Amino acid sequence: MTGVGSTAFNLLAAFAKLGTNVGLILNPGPIPLELAAGFRIFQTKVDLTSHPQTEFFEQAVIPYLCYRHGFKSFVSFEGRVPIFHFGIRTFSYIHDLSVLNQRRSHSLKYSAFLVFSLFITRFFAYRIVTVSQTVADEISVKLKVPPERILVIHNADSGLERFPEKTVPQIPSPYFLSVGMNNPRKNLSNLLAGFAHFRKSHPEHFLILTGNREWIEATSSEQPRGNVINLGFISEGELRFLYRNAAGLVYPSKDEGFGLPLIDAYRHGCPVFCSDIPVFREVMGGHARYFDPSSPQSLAEQLSAGPQSGEAAIGLAPGYSWASAAYLLLASTSGKNPGIGGA
Repeated sequence: MTGVGSTAFNLLAAFAKLGTNVGLILNPGPIPLELAAGFRIFQTKVDLTSHPQTEFFEQAVIPYLCYRHGFKSFVSFEGRVPIFHFGIRTFSYIHDLSVLNQRRSHSLKYSAFLVFSLFITRFFAYRIVTVSQTVADEISVKLKVPPERILVIHNADSGLERFPEKTVPQIPSPYFLSVGMNNPRKNLSNLLAGFAHFRKSHPEHFLILTGNREWIEATSSEQPRGNVINLGFISEGELRFLYRNAAGLVYPSKDEGFGLPLIDAYRHGCPVFCSDIPVFREVMGGHARYFDPSSPQSLAEQLSAGPQSGEAAIGLAPGYSWASAAYLLLASTSGKNPGIGGA
């Protein structure tokens, strides 16, 4: 599940527990059991990944559905809202600005679509929602959006505890884990170079990669590959097993909106080694080892230094919970707007 999908899924699960009047617009296909209970389901007959049907549905059908069924607010987790929404409050999630910060992170066609969505959101969303203060500050500066129009609602974890742990057989130990490798901004090349530096003095260690198997193979074809294992996409239960048994999570991203895997690792007692970028400092504070994402040598040095003392035993800040995130979003869509301009 993508970070956007995980955010939406976990927030909706928290909404269901609150017993609120929430409608859910879903693409064709089976409805997850966790979402079916407690929601008014509107299952479309439109493939919302196909254009131009997507644009017509978003711009015309969504406002009609809200008006017809008495909903006063609409939340888009994908960052797109209708231009004309007839007095309905629209809330648009911008999870990150990687399309602006990392120019080669997306195809030209998809980048153009994302930039157009940012344009619509900037001018027509009632409130912009984002998942960290770091991204909120970027939105304010780069999109010229007043801070009072931005609502920061921190993520929590991916909700892996819902899934029974599943053993991954024949995994060598000790190993470091890196997850979600599917995009140039994930910085795989420097990760592999840094791990190769590290192995010069620690030849017994392995590196486990998860994500898009084909992309990993193509990106790493000219990089050092000793003791590197590409698992491709794995289940949530298998991911729990890998977190619990890893020597650490290595997360070298150049740009992120929040960093769900950092919290997943932390909650499974897995030490965190991550890029020294502002959003990771905001999310993890002193509970991680930080390295320069452009320097393989810096990565190797931090792996050699080992985890921060006692980091896995310290609980996360109380604000990192889907219950509190759901409350903030619900209060805001109801017109109370707590936390506008900050977390």
